[in-house]
Amino acid sequence: MSEEAAAAVVLPAADQPPAVVKELPFAQRLEAKERELGADGDDDAAPDAPAPAAKPKAAATDPKEGKLAQLKALAGELGFALEETGVTVAERAEHRAAIRRQKAQLEQERAAFLKDKGDFDSNKGEKVARAEALLAALESGDPDGFSKHAGFKDFNDFQTNFLKRLADPNYSELKKLQAEVEAQKAERAKVEAEAKQRADSEQRAKAMDSYMSNLTATCQKSTNPLVQAMADDPLFLQAVFAIQRDHWDPETESTLTVEQAIKKAAKGARTDLESELRGLHERLSKGFAAPTVPAKIVALNGGGKKPAPKTAVVPASANGGGSVPKSVGEMSPAEWAKYKAARFAEAED
Repeated sequence: MSEEAAAAVVLPAADQPPAVVKELPFAQRLEAKERELGADGDDDAAPDAPAPAAKPKAAATDPKEGKLAQLKALAGELGFALEETGVTVAERAEHRAAIRRQKAQLEQERAAFLKDKGDFDSNKGEKVARAEALLAALESGDPDGFSKHAGFKDFNDFQTNFLKRLADPNYSELKKLQAEVEAQKAERAKVEAEAKQRADSEQRAKAMDSYMSNLTATCQKSTNPLVQAMADDPLFLQAVFAIQRDHWDPETESTLTVEQAIKKAAKGARTDLESELRGLHERLSKGFAAPTVPAKIVALNGGGKKPAPKTAVVPASANGGGSVPKSVGEMSPAEWAKYKAARFAEAED
C-alpha cells in the first residue's frame, strides 16, 4: 500500500462511536423490493425472443470500494481487524444509557458531598452560635442565661453540678493527671526545641568553618599581594566575610570576590578595608623604625666611625728598640715590666 493511499485513510477516534448507518426511506426500500421480485419473475418466464448480445462494458470501479480496500490494508498492517458493520440502534442506545449512568453517579456523589458539607456547616454554626451566646451572657452578667446556654436549668443547677465534680475524688486525680500530661508535653516540646536549636547551631558552625577554609584557600591563590599576605589572618578573613555577606545577592546567589571586597567598607566603617590596612602598615612602620641618634652624640663618638682593631705590629720602642721583638722568655725582668706596661697602655686606649 502506498504512502499516499495510507495518508488518505482517516480512522475514527477511539473515544467516538462509529457513525450511524442511515436507513433508506420506506418508499425507496419498497421500490427496490419490487424490482428484486420482478427480476425473479422474469427469470421463470420463457423469453419471447433471444436478446441481442450486450456489448462488454468496462468494469466500473466504485471509489468507496477502493477506499475500503485501502482501509482494510492499513488495518492489517497495524494489526487490527476491520468489521464491515455499522452502528446499530441497540449499540447507540447502550452508549446513551452508559452516559446517563455516569451522569447519575456524578449527581449522586455531588449530592452526598453537599449533604456532608451542609451537616458540617450546620454543626459548626450551632457551636459558634452557642459560644457567642455564652460570651454574651458572661459579659452582660447573666448567670442564668450563661447556665442555660451551657446546658443547665439555671445558675443553681450549674453550681450544684460543678461542686459535685469538684467533690469527686476522681476529679482531682484527673486534674493532676491532666497537669502532668501538660507538663510532659511542655517539657518534651522544650527539649525538642533545644535539640533543634543545637543542631541548627552546629550546622551553621560547620558551614561557617567550611566557608572560611575555602576563603583562606582562595586568598592564598590570589594574585593580589595584600590578599595573599593576609590569607592566614583571622581578623582579615572575618572582615572579608562580613563585607561579602553585606553584598550578597539572593537573586543571583553571588557576592563580591575577595579582591572586590577589600575595596569596600564594612558596615559601620568609614574607609574601605584596603585603606585601613595601609594606614595600619604606616603606623606600625613608624613604631618599629630604628631611633635616630642626635648629631652631637655622633660627633662625640668620632663621627660614628669605629676605631681600627689593634692588630698592628708592636713598635720597636716597646721591646727595647731592637729591630726584632724578643720573645717573653728572652726578656729581662726590666724589659718584661716595660713590655707589660706598654701592652696595658694600648689596651686602655
